[in-house]
Amino acid sequence: LPSSIGALTKLTWLVLERNRFNSPLPSSIGVLTNLLVLRLHQNRFTGSLPNFLSNLTALKWLILSRNKFTGTIPDIFGNMTDLSALYLDINEFAGSIPPSIA
Repeated sequence: LPSSIGALTKLTWLVLERNRFNSPLPSSIGVLTNLLVLRLHQNRFTGSLPNFLSNLTALKWLILSRNKFTGTIPDIFGNMTDLSALYLDINEFAGSIPPSIA
């Protein structure tokens, strides 16, 4: 996924499901603060869930299932007060569920 995705600052939906992206999420996604829906499931995104996702405070749906994310789930969801759907299943997370979603 190219870092130039961050130039689409008026984007409200980003749906790139069922592809074969196989890199960490680009940090430029963190500037897409108008996003309401981020659906990236069924790819091969790697690495830990990045803290820049906490910038996406308008999100209603965050669907990151069926990727290759690792590590612990960071406590980044507290400011996402409109979040109504969070899918993180079928990844390679370890540890406990953070307080912001527990």
